[in-house]
Amino acid sequence: MSPGTSPPTQDAPGLRDAGNRVQQELLQQQAGPANCFQNIVTKIRAETGTDCDSYRVEIAGYSERCVKDCDDNARLAELRQAGQKACFEFCQRKQCKGPLFVAPPQCAVSECGNDPKCDQNACPNLNACFLLQERRVWNCVCQEL
Repeated sequence: MSPGTSPPTQDAPGLRDAGNRVQQELLQQQAGPANCFQNIVTKIRAETGTDCDSYRVEIAGYSERCVKDCDDNARLAELRQAGQKACFEFCQRKQCKGPLFVAPPQCAVSECGNDPKCDQNACPNLNACFLLQERRVWNCVCQEL
């Protein structure tokens, strides 16, 4: 590769195993009332690099939860935790130390409103926070061991 050029970008298809594990662990840790739907998903949308000092990853995701009162900051905190864990697991799989996950300052999009899939007595509102950005954002980097 010529100096000053970036390594090729490789789109990462589908949800990664790390994101699925993160989702399950977070749901167990932060379980709300038994009938209240909740879902936290992270996805590695793209990755680039050839070694630990050049690996960069774009992690997108969302958190949605049936709640009584909406709290975008709580959904964002869940996403930050899930993103950090997905970044750590990516760097670990590449046998790199680190990681550095650059957490977003706010939800790219947030929603809250009554939803029929929510228990209308305990948690009638579906509160969602999305980290899906329009253009590529490299928010996870690894370092050499």
